[in-house]
Amino acid sequence: MPPLPQYNSHHRGVWRWHLSAHRRSSWPMSDFLRTIFDSSGFGDVVVTRTDDRCSAQFGTADSPVVTIERIGPPTRPSIPIGTRDASCLVARVNDRPMKVLPGPGRVRRRSYRVVVEIDDRVLTLEPKSEAVCRFLNGRPGEIDQSFCVFILMNNGTVCVEWATPTTTEVRGHTVEPPRPTDEDVLIGFALAAAFGIGSLSVVSIIIGFIGAIG
Repeated sequence: MPPLPQYNSHHRGVWRWHLSAHRRSSWPMSDFLRTIFDSSGFGDVVVTRTDDRCSAQFGTADSPVVTIERIGPPTRPSIPIGTRDASCLVARVNDRPMKVLPGPGRVRRRSYRVVVEIDDRVLTLEPKSEAVCRFLNGRPGEIDQSFCVFILMNNGTVCVEWATPTTTEVRGHTVEPPRPTDEDVLIGFALAAAFGIGSLSVVSIIIGFIGAIG
């Protein structure tokens, strides 16, 4: 995995939930849509969507592939993947099974978070507010283990802000954020594309990714 770029403030990537003239690449091919995101630090992330499946991988031949798939008809049309029922979801990283467990988000009545179990690890995508969610290297609520936040902006774009080292005021020492692996990065993008951002459900999954530094 390439080293994380160093910025004075934060590392940000942006995508749009709808087609944009600024997109790197986004086109329907038969019954699926493929979108490429310049992640500005991890390489191109390729997200492929169908009605019942979402996958994420890097734009390299040897990339891991993260896939989340719905089994059966959609029961939640407001959710991109079409369901919040764990028994109707099958996920994997390459050929390794991955559990995807949606549950209450506790931000508002209809909000939800998604816990992933893979090998001996746990990752979480959880809402922080109506328009913000955190991607954690751990279980819900472990905010000191945040990889990044996904922010749904008023203009319809979604900002991805990667965590950077912070200095505590009390002890004056620097706290390093968890460093994502290649698979972690792809799991985060796959979850965001499959389930949406914050506590707001996203109806459209036509994503135009944009790479940007804020």
